[in-house]
Amino acid sequence: TQLPGFSLKEAKADIRLSRNQMVLSKLHLASGRSEIHADLSAPNNLNPENDTDHIEIGAQCLIDPKDFGYFLSDSMMNHFNDWGVTELIAEATYYLGQGKIKTMSLKTGNSQLHAGGMVSEVFDLNKISWQEMTVHASIGSDFKWILTPFLRTINLPPVVTLQLKSSGNLKKIDAD
Repeated sequence: TQLPGFSLKEAKADIRLSRNQMVLSKLHLASGRSEIHADLSAPNNLNPENDTDHIEIGAQCLIDPKDFGYFLSDSMMNHFNDWGVTELIAEATYYLGQGKIKTMSLKTGNSQLHAGGMVSEVFDLNKISWQEMTVHASIGSDFKWILTPFLRTINLPPVVTLQLKSSGNLKKIDAD
């Protein structure tokens, strides 16, 4: 695929469809210096009576934000200008508004974040919540640049190490 500001070098996947489930495995997308490898499975119809139905996602990605500048506004891209190739690893399940993040790892040149826990209503900012979320982070200038608008007058030192366990929502947060 060739667009004016984006070129997709490779796109392939194995797709299996059955009466009950869709599986997208061995997904591989490559563009510039970015590569995405992922597996996804989902029931064709989420049934509230069947508690085994869930969406399952596993992904390993190397992402150069500059490769996706064609799709994002300049104001959004400004947050990632100094980021090089970034590693993202995620493994999660989701079922009827409830999700379990088994692993989420994000590593840039000088920052890293590892998280896991339960999330609810992730597609509704008014209802989003999390339970027993653990976060281990080393915050360097890459993450600091993104956090600065939210921290207002709080100045972070050049490097911050954070270990956090939290439950809550956007109105009330419990943290240890």
